[in-house]
Amino acid sequence: MNKKAIMNDMDFRSKCVSYGLDWDNFFIKDNTIVLNTPKQNVFVLLDENYNTIGVHSNNSEKPEEKVKRCIRTYNNIYTDADNYYGYELPYPFQNYSLKQFLDISKLISFRETNHGHSSETSVNGINIDDFDEDSKALLSYIKFLSDLINEYYVTVYHMTILGYECPDIYSYTNNLNSRIRECINTNIKENNRPFPVDVINFIGLNNDKISNHSNELFDIISLLLKERGYKETSNSIEPGESLQSDLSITATTLLLQFESAKKNTLESYKKELIR
Repeated sequence: MNKKAIMNDMDFRSKCVSYGLDWDNFFIKDNTIVLNTPKQNVFVLLDENYNTIGVHSNNSEKPEEKVKRCIRTYNNIYTDADNYYGYELPYPFQNYSLKQFLDISKLISFRETNHGHSSETSVNGINIDDFDEDSKALLSYIKFLSDLINEYYVTVYHMTILGYECPDIYSYTNNLNSRIRECINTNIKENNRPFPVDVINFIGLNNDKISNHSNELFDIISLLLKERGYKETSNSIEPGESLQSDLSITATTLLLQFESAKKNTLESYKKELIR
């Protein structure tokens, strides 16, 4: 990692701004970017793609040395996907590491079509036409959860600065996912069609979130209804086509597609360097 190159990267600067931190006040340890904060011994750890690994607080007199010892633990929890440390993303993404989950989300973008009534999904390095509808809906699921994870890390930083502890990111994500599913199940029991506003209210977010995530939430709702064997009508739900396979199988296949695309991209890059 080159500190000057990182400092001049607008994506890095944008990440620092989200925390209200200076983009020239950081150091690098073991391939991890460590952002200094106004409070001594509180640090924000980023990976090479500027995803947040964790927010660390300690009372060591030599904070850099303590952070260096903690980086390995943070990175193991962040990159581990086999639940060795007792942390796991929620179904159907339990085979993803948090790093894989956030890296994939950064490749996903949505473009509104039909005057905002629908959207097209774009994924860098992957041909979206190769995906079935369930996989495309899972991309929306990944994007939505990842955006909330990134926002939650900012809240964790704020609370850490004030001296409070927050639930770990895995507990937050699992409970968030459980509430989304509970919203769908509640509406099924009442024979109501769930809408994005219902999900947003059920997980305790402001309605302002709807404008930013409505298309993703429509995809998520349709997917989770389909998982239960239902589909939407204009104002209600009715029995519909069920999933062809377990969602975790589809999610894992999706992950393998991304990992393969990333590997091919790296191999192409290396060949260009050799030339």
